[in-house]
Amino acid sequence: MGNCTSAPTAEEKVAVQVSKEIDKKLKAEQETSSTIVKLLLLGAGETGKSTILKQLKLIHGIGFSEDERRTFRSAITLNVMTCAKTLVKSMTALKIPFGFVPSSVPKPDRQESQSTSNINMDGDGLGYRGESKFKHDYIALAAAADFESRTDYKIPDFAHLVESCDITFCFGGSDNTMPVEIYEAVLQTWKDSGIQYCFSRANEFQLLDSCAYFMADLPRICDSAFVPTDQDILAARILTTRVAEIKFMVQDVQFVVYDLGGQRSERKKWVPYFDNVQAIIFLVAISSYDQVCFEDGSTNRMVESMTLFSSICNHPAFKKTSMLVFMNKIDLFKLKLETSPVQDHFPNFTGANTFENASEFFSRQFVSLNKCPEKKMYIHFTWATDTKQITKVLATVNHIILSSNLDQSGL
Repeated sequence: MGNCTSAPTAEEKVAVQVSKEIDKKLKAEQETSSTIVKLLLLGAGETGKSTILKQLKLIHGIGFSEDERRTFRSAITLNVMTCAKTLVKSMTALKIPFGFVPSSVPKPDRQESQSTSNINMDGDGLGYRGESKFKHDYIALAAAADFESRTDYKIPDFAHLVESCDITFCFGGSDNTMPVEIYEAVLQTWKDSGIQYCFSRANEFQLLDSCAYFMADLPRICDSAFVPTDQDILAARILTTRVAEIKFMVQDVQFVVYDLGGQRSERKKWVPYFDNVQAIIFLVAISSYDQVCFEDGSTNRMVESMTLFSSICNHPAFKKTSMLVFMNKIDLFKLKLETSPVQDHFPNFTGANTFENASEFFSRQFVSLNKCPEKKMYIHFTWATDTKQITKVLATVNHIILSSNLDQSGL
């Protein structure tokens, strides 16, 4: 008998070819997917996640477009005005008169110190801690006594202008230059000795970490021709309310990094990104050990970070996911240690108030929160706005992740 099998039709030939193309594409995607590293930037609000993402863009040659620089110009102008308004408002809350000169206050004897300790130093709902380290400080008490003794007290005209001015000019796109009269008012405000003393107590209220950086360079920032530098952009603060993503290549491996907003209201957006994560960079602002969260004005920021880290580190989805903890803002941390004892906020810290002792203490706190013995943890002390330092840290991180990726692939 003859072969009854008929020759394939033209449609069948096309279908076979399409099937082969699909199989080829799927195989290519599978091969490609094995060379993709998914990385999450997590942490509480204002710990430096977005700054790390900016650094990654700079380090890997992505950079910032002209449109992005214009956006950051608006953000920086807004940052300046927010800082100025916050400082003026906090002068009243902390009972510090404008023009107050701390160095003019004579150091009291013990009896005088006790007699002034009854002065009410509580805040007015701005999120100040009830038991500030300044509560029994003789300079703070002298400032409050001076403030309360001025029955006809009113803030200076320049401070009033800062406090009451409309800041819609910050959103003027390419035409968002600060008006001259407001610029002069902000400049006078920053130069005021009372404001400078208020700034020294910034841990008692919510102030941007970049305040001093921008205020010290007001003439340049407020110039009509101002274009933000890379360093300006690293210092700029924009609240993260959406997921930001960047991609870059390292040794033929594609890294996909997601920056997820850290404020409490943003954390519900995290879960969809928990699948197939090779590593997590968890940021902690180590300098925040003496500050409270802006969300409730009472929870210590370091405690908030510890609680959040514990929930992420021990999450079922991350049982074997490497955790890279960035103890960030070490520049501010070192400065704070000179005046703000860690033990005032963490009584179980008993060492000398040095960077070495305090950093080791907080490092141990986070390591102890890991309940998964098989999980690898790495601690890095970082200064996110220092590109040179971060470049070295991220090179180490890349090596760790790539080595881990090879181990998981059995190579």
